[in-house]
Amino acid sequence: MKKEACMRAGIYLLGIVVLALGVAANTFTGLGVSAVVSVPYSISVIWELPLGTVTFGYYCVCVALQFLIGRRFCRPALLALQIPMALVSSVLIGWFSAALPFAPRTALEQYALLALAILLTGVGGAMIVDMALVPNPADALADVIGKAMGKSFGFGKNVLDALAVVLTCSIGVLTVHRVVGVQVGTLCCAVLIGRTIAAFNHFFRAPLLRAAGLDAEDRKDGR
Repeated sequence: MKKEACMRAGIYLLGIVVLALGVAANTFTGLGVSAVVSVPYSISVIWELPLGTVTFGYYCVCVALQFLIGRRFCRPALLALQIPMALVSSVLIGWFSAALPFAPRTALEQYALLALAILLTGVGGAMIVDMALVPNPADALADVIGKAMGKSFGFGKNVLDALAVVLTCSIGVLTVHRVVGVQVGTLCCAVLIGRTIAAFNHFFRAPLLRAAGLDAEDRKDGR
């Protein structure tokens, strides 16, 4: 059991690292970022603030909104644990954004980097969700929105993504009179990250759950 618990924690932590790397890579494509990251990304670009710092603030807002609109669906301890999880994720995103020399020069390189970012984001997100520990605050908020509306997690994610895009566009237009962070890559992320998660789970979810000591039959894939 101790070995399985260590494996579960290791897979979960690796998922956080992979997800953070995917998010950071996405910001270098020049093709727009995923909807959920578009809000902190646009703020960081417009006001020249560190992406990791803004992302942490955004995640804290996500936690606060969970408490306000769906506290009956949330365990207080799980809400509290999302804060350190958000801090770790934000620090990694900030570090990767500053340390990695991504500089695509051609359209082919841009789309190749976008594909890599989508792959990493989907794989990292799947590993985090599959281990069923502390969720990413944005995903947790999407789940709460879905439950509060009597719908599924997928529906809640669609609602949150749509709201994030509207907010991002509004921030850009009102401050610098242009949209920042929402382009064709945003649509690609919306369509393909979910499919990446589904493909990863199809091939690797069961082995990961066995390695972590989790019962695959007792858990349903929410994607």
